[in-house]
Amino acid sequence: MPHVRIWPGGDGQPSSLPGPVCLRAEAIWPSELLKHRLWALECLNALCLDEEPPTRLFPPERRCTRLAFVLRALDGSVAGASHREIAEALIGKGRVHADWNDPRDHLRDHIRRAVSRGRALMNGEYRDFLV
Repeated sequence: MPHVRIWPGGDGQPSSLPGPVCLRAEAIWPSELLKHRLWALECLNALCLDEEPPTRLFPPERRCTRLAFVLRALDGSVAGASHREIAEALIGKGRVHADWNDPRDHLRDHIRRAVSRGRALMNGEYRDFLV
């Protein structure tokens, strides 16, 4: 039967426990939990070694590009810029000059939706990301 000594680390002496100690660990995990627990151990190991957790376990948010666009449009709107000025800053003057007066209003709608979505996030919808 294997024995385990617990070393407190202070004076270098084994701890004096009142009786036998039984340490238990689940060595065999259910298959549906195995991957996630191994990932957690990998992250814990990295943190204990003062390293960054593996980036493959934290993929970038799929909506990152769209959210960055929305937040930049909101920033321009809050600063008082017109929709056209926001479009020029985010998309470029050349494209805005070419497409701003298009009868389908695609570019204008794109900016309006971005500003509207940004305002919604600012007014509380950001909480949806936390759930």
